[in-house]
Amino acid sequence: MQKLFEDFLYKKINPKELVSKLIKAKKYVCYTDTQSFEFNLLINDIQDIIDNRNKKDVYEDILIVFYQYLDIKKNRKNKTIFSLKILEKPVYKSGIKIYYNEKDIMCFMSSINYGWLGEDNFKRNLVDNFFSDYYILQTPRQVAKNKIGVCWDQVELERYYFNNTEYKIKTYFLCHYDNEKCPTHTFLVYEKNSCFYWFEHSWEKYRGIHKYSCLKDLLIDVRNKFIETELNNTYESNNLMLYEYEKPKYGISVKEFYKHCANGKNINVDSL
Repeated sequence: MQKLFEDFLYKKINPKELVSKLIKAKKYVCYTDTQSFEFNLLINDIQDIIDNRNKKDVYEDILIVFYQYLDIKKNRKNKTIFSLKILEKPVYKSGIKIYYNEKDIMCFMSSINYGWLGEDNFKRNLVDNFFSDYYILQTPRQVAKNKIGVCWDQVELERYYFNNTEYKIKTYFLCHYDNEKCPTHTFLVYEKNSCFYWFEHSWEKYRGIHKYSCLKDLLIDVRNKFIETELNNTYESNNLMLYEYEKPKYGISVKEFYKHCANGKNINVDSL
C-alpha cells in the first residue's frame, strides 16, 4: 500500500488510477462506474487533499476520504471493519447504466445538512432575512460537495439519484402565499409496485420513506403535516397552493424558483 502512495505522490499514477488500485488492493468489489457522480466527487476530494496538504499528511487523509465514500464503518470489539457503501448490488441496463435503490439514495443523502449557500458562498444553517436576496439554487454536484441545502436544493440531488433508478418520479412545491414569509416545502414522490412513496430527507421531523396506497392520500398527508407544523394550523385555504414541477434551471434566485414552480401543474388534491 505504501508503494502505491509513493507512486501516486511522485506522479506515476493519477487520482483515478489510485482509487481503482486502492479498491483492488483492498479486494473490494466496486460496482460504481468510474464516470459516475460519486466516483468523480471522490476524485475531486482527493485532488483537494493533494493541493492543500503536506505530503506527510496525504496518505492518511486520502485513506480517510476513501473510506467515507466507499465504506460504512462498523465497530466490532473495538475493531473497525469496512464494508461497501456506495452500492449494494446494482442492476445494469444495456450493460452500462447503474441503478440505485431508494435505500442507497437515503444513504447518499445522510451527509447533507439543512441550510443554504448564498452568492458569497457563505453557508447558513437557517433561512434568515438574507435568504430572499442572496439564495441561489445549487446544482446536484454542488449540494453533494457543499453538504448543505434547503429542501429546494436537496430535491434536485434526489432527482439526480432517482433518475438512475427505474422508478417514475414527481416533484412537488407546496406554498402558502401570505405576502410575508410565504413558507414552502418541496418533496419527491416515486411510484413502486402500484404504491406511492414520499421520499423525505430535508424535513427532519418526517425524514424517511413513507408508503401510501394512492397518490391522493400521500399528497393530503404531506399537506396536512405542512399545515400543522409550518403554519401552526393558521392559514387561508385559497392561499395554500400545490404544484407539480419539472427540473428547474440551476443557479436561479428565490423569485425565479417560485415562478418556475408556479408555472408547473396546479394540483387540486381534493379532486384527485
